[in-house]
Amino acid sequence: MKDLVTVFTYCPDDERKVILIELLNKLQNIRKDFDILVVSHSELPNSISTMVDYVYIENDNKLLFDFDITNKFWFGTDIFNAHSSLIYPFSTHLSIYSLIHYVLNFAEFKKYSKVHCIEYDINFDNTEIVGLVNQKLDEHDNIIFKSDDGWCHGIYFAFKIEGFPENYFSYDENFIKDEIKNVETRMTEHYTPKFLSVGGRKTYFEHTSKINLNEILQIKDSHGNDDLNWCVPIIDNGDNTLHFIVFNEKGGNYNMDIILDGKHIPVNIDVRGAWKLIPLGKFDEINNFKLLVNGKVRHDITFNDENRNVFKLNNFFVRK
Repeated sequence: MKDLVTVFTYCPDDERKVILIELLNKLQNIRKDFDILVVSHSELPNSISTMVDYVYIENDNKLLFDFDITNKFWFGTDIFNAHSSLIYPFSTHLSIYSLIHYVLNFAEFKKYSKVHCIEYDINFDNTEIVGLVNQKLDEHDNIIFKSDDGWCHGIYFAFKIEGFPENYFSYDENFIKDEIKNVETRMTEHYTPKFLSVGGRKTYFEHTSKINLNEILQIKDSHGNDDLNWCVPIIDNGDNTLHFIVFNEKGGNYNMDIILDGKHIPVNIDVRGAWKLIPLGKFDEINNFKLLVNGKVRHDITFNDENRNVFKLNNFFVRK
């Protein structure tokens, strides 16, 4: 029996639809050994119908904004270490893992024993890697790709169906949220290895160079990494003062307007590698933080008794 390749996609525009079709064209040469399932949170082009075996579209692309479930990033200088869950202000992880739970159910129903999960914009040098990974699954429960820095990349992973707990084969929103919250960074790169290794399942870590020799793993990176990401409110753990931190990692000229309970505070940064840490006042006395970057609203946060403590636990810096 064939095994299953699942392509995870979100293609709301023509550019990403073209990237998906290019990947499916590459995968045609392995269809004698694999069936292809495309799962999506967006409309798909009709032209893929002859290129795949199954299509599943889930319209409920739910985004999460809670401070304790969005990705938690870190940034350090000689003076302090900072942690923030506002770098990407929403999480797509509930939507992502709802599709993974669906794939588990589908594979069990169709009696597939091995499943490959691939992002639509993966930059394959050679799709023969799918067959090699499939052979590795004869000896291991999971295959995850890892780079030299120890980072586990979620753009491609594979697993055997056998050995997952029963609750993995049903959809439970609260279970998914709680599991993600229990991973310190809440990033898929850290949660997926935990998800797959449940119950002592064995994982083999393959090197990312097997996907692409230059280790350029994605054709399109949708995370906005060329934007100004570190421009967030953050708490001084020592004295409970709210600060604004900005780090111009990629370069560019940014004019910012902080609106703090209606009071405007202009900030500019235009030197690559520069950072600023600006005190704003006692956190418990501040009710609203709004930030505009080059005229566009980046953050608009209302603080209240229900969210202050959760914010402090996930957005803070510690002086060295």
